[in-house]
Amino acid sequence: MITLDPVQALALRKSAVEPVEIAGLSGTGKSTLANAIASQSIRCGKTCLLIGTSAILDRAAGYRMLGEIHRAVADRAQLDHSPSLRSSKVQHSGVLQWDPIEARARANPARARVAVSTLQRARELAARHDLEPSEIEESLAVDRPLGPEAANFLSLAVQDGSRIADVLWSGNGRAGRTLKDVDEVVAGRPVEVPPKEDALSLILSSDQEYEASLAKIVSSHKESKEEHSISKSVAGLLRPRSSDRTLSEYHKHASFMARTIGSAIALIKKYGSLKAALTAGSGTDAAKAIEYFIRMRPEQGAGASVRTFEAALQDYRHDSAVLAPLLAEHGHRVLGSFSLVPTREGQSQQEIGTLIQRLREARYAARHFPAHLGPLRASLPKAQFERIFKAAIEEASSIPESGPLDPRVKAATEMRQLRELFASTGFGDLLGADGDFVEKVERASASAAPPEAAALLRQPYNPEVLDLLMELTTFIEQHEAAEWPASVRRARTAQEAFDGISGPVRFDVVVIDDVSDYPLDLVRALETSGATVHRIGVIHHDTAIVLEMPHRQSDAEIAAAVSGRPNRWLGASASFGIVVRTDPRLESTQLSSAEDRLISELRNSGCNVAPASAGQEADVIVASVDELQDADVSAFAEKARQGIAVLCRSNRRSPPANQDTGPEPDIKSAESLGWLISRAAIDGTVLEKDGRSVALIREPIAISPGDETVADVATRLTALGWRPVVLWRGTERAPHDLENLLIGHSVPTVTSPFRKIAETFSLADPQPSGANGPKPGIDDGVQPAAEEPEQSATAAAATQLRGPDGGDHGYPQP
Repeated sequence: MITLDPVQALALRKSAVEPVEIAGLSGTGKSTLANAIASQSIRCGKTCLLIGTSAILDRAAGYRMLGEIHRAVADRAQLDHSPSLRSSKVQHSGVLQWDPIEARARANPARARVAVSTLQRARELAARHDLEPSEIEESLAVDRPLGPEAANFLSLAVQDGSRIADVLWSGNGRAGRTLKDVDEVVAGRPVEVPPKEDALSLILSSDQEYEASLAKIVSSHKESKEEHSISKSVAGLLRPRSSDRTLSEYHKHASFMARTIGSAIALIKKYGSLKAALTAGSGTDAAKAIEYFIRMRPEQGAGASVRTFEAALQDYRHDSAVLAPLLAEHGHRVLGSFSLVPTREGQSQQEIGTLIQRLREARYAARHFPAHLGPLRASLPKAQFERIFKAAIEEASSIPESGPLDPRVKAATEMRQLRELFASTGFGDLLGADGDFVEKVERASASAAPPEAAALLRQPYNPEVLDLLMELTTFIEQHEAAEWPASVRRARTAQEAFDGISGPVRFDVVVIDDVSDYPLDLVRALETSGATVHRIGVIHHDTAIVLEMPHRQSDAEIAAAVSGRPNRWLGASASFGIVVRTDPRLESTQLSSAEDRLISELRNSGCNVAPASAGQEADVIVASVDELQDADVSAFAEKARQGIAVLCRSNRRSPPANQDTGPEPDIKSAESLGWLISRAAIDGTVLEKDGRSVALIREPIAISPGDETVADVATRLTALGWRPVVLWRGTERAPHDLENLLIGHSVPTVTSPFRKIAETFSLADPQPSGANGPKPGIDDGVQPAAEEPEQSATAAAATQLRGPDGGDHGYPQP
């Protein structure tokens, strides 16, 4: 399944609300994005005209994009995120010597503030009552909680009472209702705030009466909902006439006006002026419309009249489409009989299903409510029960469980709670707090902690935890379909596209792939058709969304050649790459012959190969030129997926640019364990050891919505055959853990067999039997003596980009 890169996903989301322009080089997934935009439009219930020649567009392709990334991983991608690093000074000097109170205040200022407020209140109470520690703790017995059984019955009574009250009262009438109110209503006795009689009758009715009443409510709600929907449609008419006209009459009028205005527009466009169109259409309804326009707006010309008529045409087409499905059942009704009236009380704010469920719960609660109150009343003192019984339902569970307390007992209870709160902050016992406790906290808050303190206090996630959080990444998937539904029409040529927009079907969305390959008048016609037009493959892209990720080119060197960004991507774990074979003494015809023979040999070996001159996509592209330049390699690489092989007389490419691996501690640790750097890129670094390779990816910073996150990079490299290991910023793995991780995530170092064929292929033409043999001095495995210094000078550079197979990529030294 195709995975959309972040820029593709951003463009797809944007296309749902506005037209988009997409630019990008060959192989960056433009046609895939066009397919995804078309798929998205049909899921939104829209019709779509999909224009383009690519076979990718012939059916709805399956794709996925990143869904949810754990917040801890996503936050690390922000530009202002600074991973915590323990400084070497702190690690080697031990714990800094601070006063314990100041140290704890610096570590958690919020808890320090709680401790100060708690201590100050406790000292006020102590000054007034002189409480002993034993007296403080004995208050627990006076202010005891409810027993388990009583607390259970109270919880049930509050829950069932709330369910009943929520149905019987609403608004201000619901506020302040008590368990006593509910008990009285369920028993059939009057209360101060009367309940809703219809709801009460349903709750207390028999099962048979309840079912009959529900049937009436559902039927009435359905009729009201249908009437409201039709009224809303009628109210949305753009050009309604007299309210005493029927729906059928106005639909007939709207259809007539749409045809007439459409004909008028055609006349004006055909003859170029209003008077000429009026003369040409003399006697027709379209001419009457033009004549009326001239009379009402004599100052406006043909262009303004066309715009006015087109706006009216869209309105009448809209009205006709709205009314068409209503004609069979409501065509006889006049427009004035429809009005947007509020739905029935109790049903305007909630769905009927929710209302019925609430009634169902209230009926159940009313049957069991008295059974909860009885045991509760029996287990509590009368005064205590009455306070709960007469309190608002929401407050019943928190009512004090004893009568008014003696001031000293109340102070002891408060002191006990303060003592517990103070202890929870970590500062110990408030009764034994230092006299200058408040001053120490204020001093700690006023002075910022040194960097060493911050390093001690901030603890980042361990890399193993971050690896686990990465595995929680989810994807949003859309599955492929064997064919497009009827709401999508395919057009491959400009004529097919013209036919599509000229027909009776009006498209909501138009997606045109490779828009620069189509005539400008088609694009203009699409934009005036009223559809939302998404243009893919624009050339001038000052305001366009630019796709840069190479999706076709899986090899890192090929991707770099196409994009012009060397050492940007890691590429596939095993690929062909770039092979350049040079011999200055070969003629053009000999190079062309060698090209054909190499293609034949690769194809016979099972390689998907094509000549560059064919202009078609293939795993490997083979080309021959006299003098090879960087631009040639870029052009050849556009159609290559895994590599290119170039035969030439002279190689004039620029030397490769080396990529610094950076100061990542894990890479240095891996090197100390015997792993060697095979290649490095902005994506990360490939390490090799004992015939196995592993990709270590850097954790990127996402500055804009289209930038890759670490999850995007990991997903992309996984699809290319790697099992990547993330170099988390600000963390360092233990050497033993790192070694096990690298071995577990490594893959065999594989050499492309097709690359070996290209490297060892003989450039010399095979001689027929009896001939004098190959020309002397031609040895395709060795450069001529005149070029040996050039080859020697490039050895170091070539080694930097040499894969585990040791193949020479043929970069010259300028």
